[in-house]
Amino acid sequence: MKELLTKGLHIGLGLASMTKDKIEAVARDWAESAKLPEEEGKKLAKTLQEEAEKAKANLKTTVEALVENAAKKLPCCKRMDKLEKRIAALEAAAGIKPESECASGKCDCANG
Repeated sequence: MKELLTKGLHIGLGLASMTKDKIEAVARDWAESAKLPEEEGKKLAKTLQEEAEKAKANLKTTVEALVENAAKKLPCCKRMDKLEKRIAALEAAAGIKPESECASGKCDCANG
């Protein structure tokens, strides 16, 4: 499974890293070797470019999700969540409005 994911990632990176000029050059080479008409070569280049853009978007989404999931599992993040909940509970018990209300101007305390 890991090997399959690695291969998929490498293919995605390959497509995502191709520039428009490189894609056009590859399409031109393929079209020439397959003896495709110029119009077909242009269609091939456009298709490859669209696929490269999709690969970039998918790769970005995948990497962002992986990083977010990994960050949530870090001990410091778990501890930070617990501390924020404790602070909110203490502020509520003490009758202190949350900082978000102070920053938005909804609070008339000295902090706002």
